Amino acid sequence: MIRPTRGVPHIWHELTLTLWQYTEPVAGAALAPAEMAAAIKVVHEALTDFAGELPFFVLELDDARRLLRPHRSPALEPVDRRFLLGVASELQAVLALWMTCRSLHGSPHDANWLPRPDSPLLPDFDTACVGPVEWDLAALGDDALAFFPMPIAT
Repeated sequence: MIRPTRGVPHIWHELTLTLWQYTEPVAGAALAPAEMAAAIKVVHEALTDFAGELPFFVLELDDARRLLRPHRSPALEPVDRRFLLGVASELQAVLALWMTCRSLHGSPHDANWLPRPDSPLLPDFDTACVGPVEWDLAALGDDALAFFPMPIAT
């Protein structure tokens, strides 16, 4: 287990900072789907009793919409901008159907995993949020999804 260094959290310019003990990643290690699924389950369980306030998951979709404004992405063709805005809206509407929300990592994409000999770690909690578990699962590969029960479409 990786632990925070002494004297954390530290407040700097109204930002809360945490510093953690360094751990050496396993170079060239491929993460097995079962390991990733087990690790994300541990993260979800650990966040269950998190005492702080987390933002609602759609904050990320709002950020995406802001990035799609013409002055923020001027090289993007209008047709592509409309398409991507539509995808963000559709995603928000579909995810809202479940609305069984829980605390989530928020961004368990490939670059956020740290391979370790015993089990992979999932650092980088700056996008932790509350939302449907599918928000985190969307970042996992299809082979890792087999380890999660999925709702049956009716």
